[in-house]
Amino acid sequence: MLYLLIKNGYYYRLDAQGYTASKAEAGRFHKEEAIQLCTASSGVTMVELDKAEEVAPICTTGMSPDPDLARDAARYRWLRDRDLNTIDRGGVFAGLTPENVILNGEDLDLHVDAAMASN
Repeated sequence: MLYLLIKNGYYYRLDAQGYTASKAEAGRFHKEEAIQLCTASSGVTMVELDKAEEVAPICTTGMSPDPDLARDAARYRWLRDRDLNTIDRGGVFAGLTPENVILNGEDLDLHVDAAMASN
């Protein structure tokens, strides 16, 4: 049986690398791994895959959506999905210094997560 993990109302992504509100994007974990991750990290719960909602609990709590949060999420998703050739054509992109490397997708997620964790 497979499980989804939930922390702060969001599903863990594959390999516990970040969070998502979408069941379709959530990582699937075998029971033993799910238990280990729940034990290792405070506030993590597990739910059977077939019993999980299509959207994470944070999205169904009846809270009013925060327009600033939604706008920030849309901005990040747009930046995350930028083509790596954006620098050659001009425009907005994310980069890493002093390496002078353009980032997008999972690479951008990992570097943003690491920078946030170090602060």
